[in-house]
Parts: sequence; structure tokens; C-alpha cells
Amino acid sequence: MLKEGFQLYEKIVQLKFEAADGKKYATDCAETSNLLRIIQSIPSPKAEPFKQWLAQVGYERLQEIENPELAQERMKELELIFTMLGERVTTEISEKEQPETFNESKKIARRDGKVAGVARKETEKELGRSISTPKNFLPGQNKPLIDND
Repeated sequence: MLKEGFQLYEKIVQLKFEAADGKKYATDCAETSNLLRIIQSIPSPKAEPFKQWLAQVGYERLQEIENPELAQERMKELELIFTMLGERVTTEISEKEQPETFNESKKIARRDGKVAGVARKETEKELGRSISTPKNFLPGQNKPLIDND
């Protein structure tokens, strides 16, 4: 049971999900907000790092509500992560394949750009929104860091 009159069984539903054996089993499910409340109520020290992380994320989001520019900066950092991923993949594949001509290097760079693009698209799919907006351009740039195509 959770504290403050919150009854666990009132907030959890059971849905049938297919398991690895192909059979469907009833699985406890809850909305995200209720799962977070459940986590907060766990008295185990093993839950403490997750609780601290939740508190930090909550604090950061409150700061972003107060100052929307902080959210824009976070999104710029996220875009730079994907750019760095593409650059790192390009470097490693170039070292492995050792292209001899500019065109060979160009082909590797395109392949690696696709790796970063797939990572970005999967991230956007998980977030349910685009990470590239007109508000998160680098200063002095006329286009976003990541193309939405």
C-alpha cells in the first residue's frame, strides 16, 4: 500500500500481453504518474538512486517552466549529441575501411549520417515529438542543426 490514502489496487489495471512463449498473460499496468508515485513509496535503499534521479528531472523541468530558454538549450545539446554520434561512427568506420579517395570517404560519411538520423528519428518516436525546431538553431545559423527529412 502507498501512503496518503493512495490505494495501489485502485490505480493498477491488468492487461494481457503476449509473452515469449506465445501465450497471453495478465500483466499489472498503470499510468506513468501512478508508477512514479509507486516508486516514490518504495522504502528500499535500492530505489533511492531512481528517486534522486526523478527529483533531479522534476527540478530541471520546473526550472524550464520558469525559464523556457533552458529547455531550448537542452534541445540544442541533444541535437549536438546526434551530430557527435555521426562523427564518431564516421571516424571508426573510416579507420576500419581506410577509404583511399574522397568519394569513398563521402560514401562512408553518408552511411554514418544515416546512423545518426535513425537514432534521432527513433528518439523522436519515443518522445512523441520532433527534437528539431526553429527555436533550437545555433546562433548565427540560418538552418536547424538537424534536418527533419
